[in-house]
Amino acid sequence: MKKLYFCLLAFLLPLSAAEKIYVSNADTGTVDVVDIAKDTMIERIPVGHSPAGMAATPDQKRIYVADLGSNTVSVIETPENIVSLRITVGNGPRDVAITPDGEYVYVTNSTDSTVSVIKEETSQVVATIVVGTDPMGIAITPNGRWAYVASFFSGSISMIDTEKNVVADTIERERGPDQIAISPYGREVYATNAESNTVDVIDSFTNAVTDSIPVGNAPAGIAISPNNKRMYVANSQGESVNVIDVAKKKAIATIPVGVCPLCVHASPDGLWVYIVNCESETLSVIDTARNAVVATIKVGSGPRGIALIK
Repeated sequence: MKKLYFCLLAFLLPLSAAEKIYVSNADTGTVDVVDIAKDTMIERIPVGHSPAGMAATPDQKRIYVADLGSNTVSVIETPENIVSLRITVGNGPRDVAITPDGEYVYVTNSTDSTVSVIKEETSQVVATIVVGTDPMGIAITPNGRWAYVASFFSGSISMIDTEKNVVADTIERERGPDQIAISPYGREVYATNAESNTVDVIDSFTNAVTDSIPVGNAPAGIAISPNNKRMYVANSQGESVNVIDVAKKKAIATIPVGVCPLCVHASPDGLWVYIVNCESETLSVIDTARNAVVATIKVGSGPRGIALIK
C-alpha cells in the first residue's frame, strides 16, 4: 500500500515540477536519469570515475559533471543523453557552477586547491584560480558577478571576481565549510559547516558573517526555495534535512531521509525538494507544503550530485 501511495503521488506531480533528474553515482562512474513522473530511473549514462557535483546550462541542453577520480568534466548532451566530450581540469574536481548567461563553467579542484574556468562555447579551460585548501562547493551570484567557493580544510570562503577571474576577498572561518547557496536576490550567501554543525550567513555586500544557524550533524548540501522563504540543509550524518525559515534564521522542521544525504536541489516552482542519499543509494522527494518525503527512488551506488531538467 505504501509503495502504491508513493507511485500515485509521483503520478500526480504537476507539470511545473522537474521532468528529469540527473544523479551522479560515484561508485559506478555513471549518471542516472530519473523520470520523476514515473518514479523510476529510466537511463544510465557512463561518465568519468567517481562523478560528484553537476550543473545544467541555462538552456538545459548540457550537463557538466565533475569526475573526481578522472580529473575531467564530462559533458552530457541532454537531448540524446550521451557524453559528447570530457574536458581535462585540475586534480580532484568536486563541484560545478555555471554563470547565469551560460558562457562560463566553474569547477572546484579539491586536490589542487584551484578552480578551473571553462569557456562553454569552446570547451577550453581559460583560467585557473588558486583558492583555499580542499575546495568543495561553489555557487555564483544571480548577476554572474561573483563566485563563492567553500574550502574545507583551510576553513575559508573565497569570493572570485568572475570578470577578472581572481580572488577578490577571502572570508576566514573555522575548518569545515562544505557547500554554498546564494539567495535569489544575491544579498545573502549561505555556507554549510560540517564540523560546527551550522550554516553561516554572509552579507554579500560586506562579506561579513552576520549569523550562524544551528542545524543537524555534519551539514553538507544546501538549497534555497525560489521565493527565498525556506532553506533546506542535508545533514550527512544525521539522516535528515532541516527546513530553515530564512527570515527568522532558524530551523522550523526536521525531515527524516535516507542514510548520508549529501546534495539538495529545489524544483524551479519550489513545490519539491530532491535529496540524494549516498549510503542508501536513493533519491528522496520532499513535498515542501507538508515537509514530508512522498517518494523514495532507487538510484545507483554512491549518489553524490543532482541536476534538474524541465
